[in-house]
Order: sequence, then C-alpha cells, then structure tokens
Amino acid sequence: MNHGQIRIYGKTVSLNDLGGDYFDIIKHQDLIGIVIGDVAGHGVAASLIMAFVKACIIKLEKLYARPLELVNRLNLLFRKTRNKKQRKFMSFQYLLFKKDANFEYVNAGHCFPILVDSVTKTAIPLKMIGSPLGTTSKDIKEVQNHRLNAGQALILYSDGYYETGELGFERFCDILVESYQFDPKDYFAAINNNIRAYLNHVVENDDKTLIVVSIVSA
Repeated sequence: MNHGQIRIYGKTVSLNDLGGDYFDIIKHQDLIGIVIGDVAGHGVAASLIMAFVKACIIKLEKLYARPLELVNRLNLLFRKTRNKKQRKFMSFQYLLFKKDANFEYVNAGHCFPILVDSVTKTAIPLKMIGSPLGTTSKDIKEVQNHRLNAGQALILYSDGYYETGELGFERFCDILVESYQFDPKDYFAAINNNIRAYLNHVVENDDKTLIVVSIVSA
C-alpha cells in the first residue's frame, strides 16, 4: 500500500484457520493506521477474541485519529467481555501515519517496533512498556511520536518470528539489517528468505506476522 511518502507491505501466516495473530490497515481521511496484535494461545477461543477486537475497531472509527484513546477504549471493551472462564489476553499495537512519514505509536504489551537504518546499519527497538489488552483497568498514558527518514524502515512483527527454533531476538535484528531492501515487498521477501536459511527448515509452531513500512523521498 502507498500513502504519500509511506510504503507498506505485510502478511500474517497462521498455523491453521484459527490463528491468533491480527494485522490490519485502516484508512482514515489523510491518515493510515496499522493495527497488529497477538492473542495468547490458539484455537477457537483465540480466533473468537481476534474477531471481537476487529469488530470493536470498526465500531471505534471516531477514534482512529486518536491512538491513545482508541487503545484505552479497546482495553475497556475487552475487559467487559472477560469472565472467570475466559481469561485470555491480547497484545496490541496501533500506529498512525501521516503522509509525510511522521507517526504516532501506542503499545499494549506487543513486540516493540524496530527502526532499521540502512546507513548506520542499526536495528533499534522503539521501546514502550504497556500491559496487554484485558490485563489491567489502568489506562495507558504514553504515546510516542517518531518520523521515518530516507533509508529507514519500520518493522512490525509478532513473536512467532524470533521465537522459532534458535533464532532469538538478537539474530532477528541482525537479519533485519542484513536483509535491507528499498522496496518493502522485496525487503519482506529477503527477511523471510534469510530466516529460513538460518533455521534450516525448523518446524514452526506459532502464527507469525511481519509488516514492513518504508519511505520514498518526496
């Protein structure tokens, strides 16, 4: 997807039809929102929770331009549906991009986005501690503001990417730097090819989501 200077490419790969990873792109006026989440566990229960969150996000359209309010309202709705038998939770992240590559970021217990710089050869996590949806009644207070610059890419992902086999987070970050491509689709393919080569056909045991956000010069 193209949006001003922003280019986005991503996919979710589920182990079966009842996966627990969630990825969506929201168009709102001249803004683009990216949603990524991961329900704890698999199966019917996880799939139903993901469907519920999708429905809630559609209902919360008026909050698309206000990331902090959207995530806190979503947490409230999530908590209202929980009972003694249903104690699952969901990590969640919402990023809102302007056409000029400035973006806001709110995190509810999900994997930190990683800012990859092809010039400095670095992969820096944008750290923000937050509780997953459904685990606390406290509102999230923090929203971060960042900007993507030329030669940089933002990587969004679920833990299924670095918890497979013996890859680990550090090696995952190394691969992100080594795999850099200007085009997000090519970058996505290079990351996956290099991970497969490193793992040497290790059997995967979790859903996984990877999203590449890059920028073109004006």
